[in-house]
Amino acid sequence: MRGSVRQGVTQADHRVAGLEPDDARADGVDVPGNVPAKSSEVASIVAGASQKMLTQTLRKLERDGLVERSGTASVPPRVDYELTRLGHDLLPLQRAIKSWAESHIEAVHAARARYDATE
Repeated sequence: MRGSVRQGVTQADHRVAGLEPDDARADGVDVPGNVPAKSSEVASIVAGASQKMLTQTLRKLERDGLVERSGTASVPPRVDYELTRLGHDLLPLQRAIKSWAESHIEAVHAARARYDATE
């Protein structure tokens, strides 16, 4: 069963969780729709990501078994990315973390500022 990678891991998710994102995942991936997404579609919605960053991120997600890459021999060549069953299983958890991060990011920033002021 495949689904959407619409909710990508964001920097805010990592920051709130206290994690430092690695360079390749700093901007997250946000693949649209319930059908395969072309790499150009992914690139258009990953704000600020270079082609190199996007490629590295998608390769890591593919290596981890979260997305599946398929290509066609069309002109120009087309590469699609689709969420795997493993990625689909992870999606509700990622959405919950993203929602929590968006709802609580200001409180986390305030707490960090208070803490840093005492150091």
